[in-house]
Amino acid sequence: DRALKLFSIALFVVVGTRTAYTQNSNDIQLTVNSGHTGDVKASISPDERFLASYGGVDRSICVWDFQKGRLLKIISDFDTPTAITYGRDPYHFAVSYSTSASTNAMRDVAVAVYDIHNMDRPAQLFTGHRSYVWTMDFSPSGNLLASGSHDGVLKVWDRVAGRELASFAGNYD
Repeated sequence: DRALKLFSIALFVVVGTRTAYTQNSNDIQLTVNSGHTGDVKASISPDERFLASYGGVDRSICVWDFQKGRLLKIISDFDTPTAITYGRDPYHFAVSYSTSASTNAMRDVAVAVYDIHNMDRPAQLFTGHRSYVWTMDFSPSGNLLASGSHDGVLKVWDRVAGRELASFAGNYD
């Protein structure tokens, strides 16, 4: 069974890519005939209309109309997507990625915010992390975006000003 499964509209596990859309009580199963190969991670918009996901093997971002089970856009400008998230705004999602990775150092690690209405390029692009970004979250207002990287650095981005607001370095064991 290779299906994207969403449990209690909050937690989902991706295991594949065939064709079907079903909804049973609190569980939703979305299966598609195009999109990712390999491990996939995803985030659903707060209005439950859109789903943004990325694949480990294909290294692309897919944006779905979750209600219709339809693929809207494949964004394939990434070497290694590492995290994805929606905030309270259903029309913007953030994805972190790296390009041109070597074995010991990363370069071009970025956090990109996309507008669902124009996904040809990021609406905002924040750079400054030196290692993979594994987690991100928007503030309740959507004006701030926090990102945490593999090297123990947490950055807070000001989306209104378009710049880094703060950086916190932690201990990494």
